[in-house]
Amino acid sequence: MSFSENLLPQRTLLSAVGENGEGACKFKCQYCYAAEPSYKPNFSVYSPATVETLDQNAQRYDTLVPSCDTEFFQNPQAAIQALRNLIPLRKDITFPTKMLLGKWAIGQLQELQSDLLVNGNVLSVMVSIPMLDRSAEIEVGTPSPERRAAQVQTLSEAGLFPYVAFRPLLPPSFVSNDELGRVIDMTVAHSEGYTTGPYWFKSDTLGLLQDSALPISRKVVDWMDDPEEWYVYLDREREKSVEELIEARGGQHFRKTPELLKKIKARQGIA
Repeated sequence: MSFSENLLPQRTLLSAVGENGEGACKFKCQYCYAAEPSYKPNFSVYSPATVETLDQNAQRYDTLVPSCDTEFFQNPQAAIQALRNLIPLRKDITFPTKMLLGKWAIGQLQELQSDLLVNGNVLSVMVSIPMLDRSAEIEVGTPSPERRAAQVQTLSEAGLFPYVAFRPLLPPSFVSNDELGRVIDMTVAHSEGYTTGPYWFKSDTLGLLQDSALPISRKVVDWMDDPEEWYVYLDREREKSVEELIEARGGQHFRKTPELLKKIKARQGIA
């Protein structure tokens, strides 16, 4: 298995889709880049070759994200085993989820957290809530944003250091700052922080290209092994306004996930 140089950055993204396509997300979010027909998963977290390569290149990264392209916990047993296989690498681990994790999964994650803490690392759960008002229309099949927001408290009380992701950060015509403010109000007491991210797409399922005022460019995605250019919607001014909104409501915005994990570790007195 060959690994491109740019695919082992500080925050290393892994696929939670198996080598034979198993594990593809059951949710039908219209903004999902992994739903693109040409998308090919890289570095499956379920592959022993992936773990071996990560071990051989351990000096090149600090944080592992073992499910960048699908809902990790739609198969809880497989997800937990995959996480166990990553523990010996002694890296911080975070994964995004829209699932409502049950008692068994949370208990297993707490055990993994204990193992990581011994080595000076942490496990942090990223709760994805990129919208509120149009979620039922655009995030088809997912638990409601309100239920995801409530889970932030559950995960915090379980010692799993949750934070909230507004990823992708869509244009105001899809997601207003007002509704993001409501998400912050629902979660700020228990969230370790907030992150935002651009919207990558090849097929214009949301019709963004019809609005010539939007800052959309074409780029090769630096964390995919794909030579083709994708469209990317990245609005720095909007991102700054959301950052100010988060801070005004008592939260903290982080541009990079490893920075958030370092903050958690510093607060916990972990070197």
